[in-house]
Amino acid sequence: MIEFRQKIFGKPLRKAVEKGKRVWDENKATIGVVGTGISAVNLGINLSRGKNEKKFQQEQVEATNRLTDAINSTSDENRKILKKKKRTIKVSQKPYVRDKSLPEPIEKAKDKSLETLKIKRKS
Repeated sequence: MIEFRQKIFGKPLRKAVEKGKRVWDENKATIGVVGTGISAVNLGINLSRGKNEKKFQQEQVEATNRLTDAINSTSDENRKILKKKKRTIKVSQKPYVRDKSLPEPIEKAKDKSLETLKIKRKS
């Protein structure tokens, strides 16, 4: 038969509580000043985060509104503008030109990665 003993938690806990009380009694002013300083820093950080979040949220709302307008627009003028932008993007994208100054193995790795990208784009 197994006999269990009850573990006593009171003695170490009492020592820790007594030590905490002693530190508090000896350093009340210091702890208060440090606590106030930490609270002030926390308040400043929270206020700046709040301002940044409001700004970011407003930018998101504006972007969503622009996107909604673009989706809902049915006028020929807007379609022409979108087609011009697409053409401009396609013209600005240059095809890959092999760099002759690089060693051969690096070029082969580039070619393989470009081939896999082309395959992924097609599928």
